[in-house]
Amino acid sequence: MYDYYFTFRSITGAQRAEKVLYGSGIRVKLLRSPKFLSIKGCGYALKVRGGEFVTVANLLHRVGVPYGSLYRVGPEGTGEELPV
Repeated sequence: MYDYYFTFRSITGAQRAEKVLYGSGIRVKLLRSPKFLSIKGCGYALKVRGGEFVTVANLLHRVGVPYGSLYRVGPEGTGEELPV
């Protein structure tokens, strides 16, 4: 099972996204971006489990909450950036 990380440059942006998602019944985890995701300067991330990442991306886009990048991370801990 993959985890998906939506990255944000600021804690404020990540908290705004978290609030929107919680209001829609989607549970996410707000955390400092793992080091390998911080290369582009994004310091915070929302961790989303499995197949909910499409719903999350669509919802954030629809309500106008921008995020930096989207990464897919496998059980072994390696990740790849996904096009958005």
